[in-house]
Amino acid sequence: MYSMKKINRRHVPFGVLMFMLILVIGLGGRGSLAEEMDIQDDSSFRRAMLQSSPIFAFESSDEAISHWARLWDCSTRLDSHTYNARQSLLMHAIEPLVEVAESESLDPIRSIRDSLEATMVDHAQRGSTPARETCDWILLNNLLGENDRTLEWMSAHDQATVGRLLPRSVREVAQAELGDSIKMDKRGRLLTTTS
Repeated sequence: MYSMKKINRRHVPFGVLMFMLILVIGLGGRGSLAEEMDIQDDSSFRRAMLQSSPIFAFESSDEAISHWARLWDCSTRLDSHTYNARQSLLMHAIEPLVEVAESESLDPIRSIRDSLEATMVDHAQRGSTPARETCDWILLNNLLGENDRTLEWMSAHDQATVGRLLPRSVREVAQAELGDSIKMDKRGRLLTTTS
């Protein structure tokens, strides 16, 4: 009754193109997928990341970066497991877009970073360092190619809080993100290098 044709070389690219076309048409004219997703826990966050793949792949860098910023904001309010996953999932999703984006397209990321910095300043006035916010701030500075902000802050923090170490998670993130720009002394203080 029905016959099965053999798949030849032309069928595969045609199938891939049709799939991409369906994705683009399906996502066209919709609001932000991040606003439509009900992100409440780690599982829903990971599902949202999978559903966001077409946005990161096919939308303009402005739209993709704005969507990324909304996902970042949603994941900030979730548990520590999601927070840790965010660092790998969201950072890997955005890095290729940042490399090719225009400077003004990065404003949503800068806005998040500046909000974190305001929180850090508020805590510093009370004599503390918020570990989560500071780690995120360091990551976003690195993403934006503005590690000099982190190095300046670390120098100022070291001078203002002689004898008090940064939280361990902050030291670990700073070492990972800044590489050879810093070193750790025997007491665990991070020192900027002049190379």
